[in-house]
Order: sequence, then C-alpha cells, then structure tokens
Amino acid sequence: MKDYVAQANQQTFLLIQMEEPDAVDQAEAIASLPGVDMIMLGPADFSVLTGIPGQLGDPSILAAIKKVAAGARNAGKHWAATCGSMEQAKQLIEMGCRLLFYGADIVMVKNGLESIRSDVAKHLGLHLKTRHIGDGESYMEK
Repeated sequence: MKDYVAQANQQTFLLIQMEEPDAVDQAEAIASLPGVDMIMLGPADFSVLTGIPGQLGDPSILAAIKKVAAGARNAGKHWAATCGSMEQAKQLIEMGCRLLFYGADIVMVKNGLESIRSDVAKHLGLHLKTRHIGDGESYMEK
C-alpha cells in the first residue's frame, strides 16, 4: 500500500479551477504552489460571482482568462480553458492554452437525448414527449 500511495501521488495531476474574482487576482500565486500542475478559469461560475450570470462573452471574462494565462505563464505552468466554439478554441490555443474542455456536459447530454428523440421518431414512428414524474401519462405517443 505504501508503494501504491507514493506512486499514485507522483502520478496525480492537479488542475485548480478558479471561480472567485479574488482567486483570479492571485492566479500566479496559486499556479506557483507546489503540486499544482495547471490552472484555469471557471467562466460560468465566475460570471455569476461577478454579477453577470451567463454573459460569457463579456469583456471581463476575457480579461479574467488573460489573468489566468499570465499567472500560469509567469509561474512556468500551463493553463486550461473551456470553450463553446471552434473559433474560441483557436483563439485560446493562440493565447497559449494547452488543455481545452469543449462544450458543457449538460449541453452534450441534452443534445444526445434530442438526437435519440429524433431517431426514435424517424425510425420507429414514435414521438417521445417530456413529462413530469407522477403525472400518469405515457412517455410515447403515436
């Protein structure tokens, strides 16, 4: 067990996601901490905590990303980012981003379910509808 724990600790990758404005202001100090491999901005929560919920195109979001990028670079570390388009991914890579999280998990699940709904309608002739638990209705209608 002792050897396993030592090896696991050596192989651990620690990415710090900053969402608080105060954390973003301390990006370089956070990136400089021993054991921290990479830092990133959590743009959605950052937007909420800075009073602009969901406004991911706001200039303050890009400014925060730039602070995180500079903090990582100054600490000799890499940085990560989320993106919602190929254009944004390209821009982030050009800024030095080395790990991209494309899209959001909830959006991917929603898109997958909508695709299934469409396929079921197209191939089986069934139309799946949204329903609330306990309303007693069927999930399908012809």
